[in-house]
This record gives sequence, structure tokens and C-alpha cells, in this order.
Amino acid sequence: MDRLKFTWLVAGTLILGACGDNADEAAVTTAAIATTQTAAQTTAPTTAQTAAPPATVAAAGLQVVSSSLGDILADSEGFTLYSFANDEPGTSNCYGQCEAAWPPLYEELLGTPAPGIDQAKLGTTTRDDGKVQVTYNGFPLYFFVQDQLPGDVKGQGSNDVWYVLNPAGEVVK
Repeated sequence: MDRLKFTWLVAGTLILGACGDNADEAAVTTAAIATTQTAAQTTAPTTAQTAAPPATVAAAGLQVVSSSLGDILADSEGFTLYSFANDEPGTSNCYGQCEAAWPPLYEELLGTPAPGIDQAKLGTTTRDDGKVQVTYNGFPLYFFVQDQLPGDVKGQGSNDVWYVLNPAGEVVK
């Protein structure tokens, strides 16, 4: 396993615990995350790892893609979008370490939604930091840092709170 894969695996494992309901799972140290992120930033990606981190895609768009879970929402590059069960309708509750593992889909990244996206279900919510996050059917939308390639659904069911959405805007479990 090369250094970048190992670094992301460690970071994802550490951060993932911070995004559930269990306080024991949330015992993640900032120093470990910072060290892991620094190592990841200084390691050159291999050819198989050249996909841009989903939260930095210039115009993320929104589309419906086929997956092992059925038709689900993804950005224009095919990166899966997730909902967080601990959010309230139209309100994000994922900040700090949670946000590091589950980057929000920000409005400025939205681009033009593809056919199959119900425009009436698209919305936004203003986060505590003032940034505007995209919602679908009231669910704030997030990426998952361990989804390294388009079509990955590695975050599905994480901590029993992270789930993909279908085109109707319903949680897929």
C-alpha cells in the first residue's frame, strides 16, 4: 500500500468516528488529523489517484447515476453525494472534524443540474460559517473523502447516519 493510500485510510478511519452519534467514536485527536492531512498533501498521487477531491470540482453540477444502490445523486464527475441523518431539514449539523471527512456541496460549486434532477427539490441552506450549502428535498448534501473515484459509495451506511439519496430525494438504506 503506498503512502497516500495509507494516509487517507488512516485519516478516514480517524475522522469517520467523529461523525456518528457515539461519543467514544468521536475521540479523534486534532494532531493526528493535522499530521495525516499534511502527509497527504505532500505526497504526490499515483495515476490511479488523480481524481480531484470532490469538494474542489469547479462546477459540481448534479446528476442521477446508476450504482449498486440503484439510481442515486452524484456530482457532474460522478462523485456520490450523501445525506446526514443528524441534520435537521434544511440545516447542516456537520462541522469541524465531521466536515473534514464529509465536505459539503457548496452552492458556488453547483453548476447546472442534469436532466433527471427535480429542480423543485433543489435548495440551499446557510451554514454557521456563512457558506451556502446545496440541499435536495431539504437534505444538505455532502461528499465523502474516502470516495476516491467516481461511483464509489464507501460512505453508505457509515455510523448508521450517512446515506445516499435517490432522485426522488429519499434516503436509500
